[in-house]
Parts: sequence; structure tokens; C-alpha cells
Amino acid sequence: MKVRFKVGAILVAMATTLLAFTSPALAKGGGGDGKTPCAQITSFTNTPTVTPDKVVVSTAYSVTNSCVDERMASTAVNYRNDVTGQTVGRSVIMASYGPRDYTTGFGGSFATPYTITLTVTTPNGKIVASSSQSLLLPAAPAPAA
Repeated sequence: MKVRFKVGAILVAMATTLLAFTSPALAKGGGGDGKTPCAQITSFTNTPTVTPDKVVVSTAYSVTNSCVDERMASTAVNYRNDVTGQTVGRSVIMASYGPRDYTTGFGGSFATPYTITLTVTTPNGKIVASSSQSLLLPAAPAPAA
């Protein structure tokens, strides 16, 4: 019985020591050194496709997430109509750890400028990566003769 107690005490001491040396930044969504972001956007493209009644924009992006927190970071894509200033679409996905590829999209108006913004946010509200692109959607197709 004394042997079991000693092994248990050693395991508790090791766990306590490991916790004491863990970086607070790593424990709360940081990159470990407090300077390196814990998430990176590795690609971000927006491809318009013209249909008879609207333009469909396909957004493809890749995010590498190493944010460690109580919950997962989230990735959000916002589509803003630059003429009206209104957000006309939003997609939010809870990011998983490691590199991941995502695709989303929306249907926009012909010949209208949009700003598409990709943001990675930790559960505590800290923005760790963001990128925006402006896109002027193509004009309506000419009517068939």
C-alpha cells in the first residue's frame, strides 16, 4: 500500500510541475511566446460564377489553428455590400485544431462591389487572424437573341 501511495504522490508532483511551467499564453489562446498568433490564414480566394439571375461567389480558405483554450476558436466570413454598407451574408464555423480547408459562399447582385472578410477569433473575443478582399461582381449576362 505504501508503494501505491508513493507512485501516486510522484504522479501528482509531476503533473503539478508540468502545470507550473506551462506558458499562460499557451493556456489562454496564445501562441506560446505571446507574440506569435496561434492561428494563421494560409489561403483565401473568392471566385464569382455568373448564373442567369445572380452571381454566386464561392469562398475557399485554409486556416491553421493551434489556439488552445477552453473552447475552439471560430472562423467567420462576412460579405458586405459596399454600395449599401450592409452585411448581406455571414458564415461561422468552429475551427478544429491543425490545418483545415473550408468552402462557403453567397449569391450577390450583378455589377456590385463587395468586401469579403475572413476572421479567426478565440472564445475570449481576441482576433488572431484576419484578411479582407474587395470584389466587384460581374455585370449581368446579355439577353439571348
